Amino acid sequence: MRKKKPENFWQVNFLFVVIVCAIAILFYRMIVLQIIDHDKYFAAAKGQHSMYQEILPKRGKIFVGTKNSDDYFAVATNRKNYLFYIVPKEITDRDFFIEQVAMVVKEEAQSREAEINKVLYKFKLNSESLENSGIFEQTVVLKMSEDEPAFAEASTDTEALADKSAWQNDLELVEARELLEKRTQDMDDPYEIVLKDVDSDFVEKINALELSGTHFTEFDKRYYPEHEFAADVLGFVGFKSDQRIGRYGIEEFFNNELEGHAGFIDGEKDTRGRWVPTGDTEEIPAEDGCDVYLTIDRNVQIRAEDALWDAVEEYGIDSGSIVVMNPRTGEILAMANWPTFDPNYYNSFSDIRAFQNESIQSVYEPGSVFKAITMSAAINEGAVTPQTQYEDKGFVAIRNRVIHNVNNKSYGTQTMIEALEKSLNTGAMFAQQSIGEETFLDYVKKYHFGEILNIELQGEVAGKIGTLEQLPYNSVNYATASFGQGISVTSLEMISAISAIANRGEFMQPHIVSKIVKNGKGFSKQESSLGQVISTETAIKVSAMMVSVVRNGCGQAAAIDGYNIAGKTGTAEIAEGGAYADKSLHTFVGFAPLEDPVFSVIVELNNPKGYRFSSSTAAPTFKKIVEFMLEYYGIAPN
Repeated sequence: MRKKKPENFWQVNFLFVVIVCAIAILFYRMIVLQIIDHDKYFAAAKGQHSMYQEILPKRGKIFVGTKNSDDYFAVATNRKNYLFYIVPKEITDRDFFIEQVAMVVKEEAQSREAEINKVLYKFKLNSESLENSGIFEQTVVLKMSEDEPAFAEASTDTEALADKSAWQNDLELVEARELLEKRTQDMDDPYEIVLKDVDSDFVEKINALELSGTHFTEFDKRYYPEHEFAADVLGFVGFKSDQRIGRYGIEEFFNNELEGHAGFIDGEKDTRGRWVPTGDTEEIPAEDGCDVYLTIDRNVQIRAEDALWDAVEEYGIDSGSIVVMNPRTGEILAMANWPTFDPNYYNSFSDIRAFQNESIQSVYEPGSVFKAITMSAAINEGAVTPQTQYEDKGFVAIRNRVIHNVNNKSYGTQTMIEALEKSLNTGAMFAQQSIGEETFLDYVKKYHFGEILNIELQGEVAGKIGTLEQLPYNSVNYATASFGQGISVTSLEMISAISAIANRGEFMQPHIVSKIVKNGKGFSKQESSLGQVISTETAIKVSAMMVSVVRNGCGQAAAIDGYNIAGKTGTAEIAEGGAYADKSLHTFVGFAPLEDPVFSVIVELNNPKGYRFSSSTAAPTFKKIVEFMLEYYGIAPN
């Protein structure tokens, strides 16, 4: 006989299933907690009883020196700045607080506005050069939005500025009040950021008010005490996400060395969150960044920048550069560029060209300065001598092209010296044809044209000589290249090549860093030769020919009584859209003194207004630099 099931059988089974499931879930959770997610929950538990704090390193400084002096000047350093914020619930008298603080905020904004306007005026950057009309919206002075990291780049809070920017040129007190009124609307707010980046003077003024509710957070800020000095060489420290990072120039090239390495302290804390000094503590100190010392001579750099600024005002150039080099060592003594910027206010410059280092990032057709290179190759091969004669008809017919002298004149029988003095295209073509295409290209490469020279600066580019490397060789391309058209160079490439002639034919590796120091110990940059391009005898002959250019030829505007100055002019048409435009690029390159060259100089001026030849623009600018250098180095007349 079959037994009858209890009436509550299904309830018993259900309860059994529930118990089994509960045990299974509990068992699964134990596996998760103790095995799968053990590290996660262990760290969370530890976090309730431990204190971890990152220790930030100090960014290394950048120094320049002066001739025959052990003194160095920090041109990129760090200084203490402050984030100004308020705690609304601590304010006792809101109206009085706003009235008092608004006065100080207004003075700060007006002072900084005037400072930036001064910079922008010098660089001829009007409001159209800025991304927005409010200059202060583009700087790191104000922090208008608390939604971003506290030390990220400044942003614009249009709601706070209402219908009119609170930081435009004519800042009124009422606008500072409006900003503070908005920041103190919610008296239960834990904090409200007012100004992101203020100095110690501002802190003193606020503290002198003795108002509750004002607070400051200290932080290190990158500071450039000489403002636009060598800005295109130095670069600046900007932000990538919420991380500070070097941008452009030395700051980016040596960012890893300059920024150092962060440390940390990991210890125990009590139930109130206080550090327990007797507990287990692990501490790794921060490793400060290295200091970088440049070969730049502060006095030479200032003179070069002044001379370039004079060219901006006098000739209305679009851009330009001046580089001064020690031809014996390859050291860069000055590198001035236009346009430029103030790295303290890099956010005020929306045109990226302001950050571009014209000397290493701009390529151009060198024009007739390249004739010195062509002559050196032909003389070194023994194909011509400085006294070799040829018949100048004023033009040369090559294949289906007729190439003229720049002035369309013919001069009859001319020596190589006279061809260089008068800057005759026919003379350069004669010298090039005397050695042929393949040999000419070999010398162009020996002079390291068309390759990056690996100077310690971010963004270096190489000139272009591709028209000479196309096979089969095109004789027209070689003819025009002999006088610097159809190929392109950088100012660094050109000054390095001419410096090789000044240095008796030996090409020195250009460099702009003299040493890197860490914790008081460092290593110096060693001079490096890239080889003998031409013989010493050839270098002496070409140098003398270049002195004749300055004494008797188209470079006379660079002549200085009592000194043998070697130089060469260059005027090249500027190509735009595949055709030459009604613009020109003026160059002058040379060195001094002939007997023992201690410096070489290149001046490159892009599109001077109202002047046809470089003899009227680049040559006089070159002379200003050379006059200073002769006096600075104490070189007596010969």
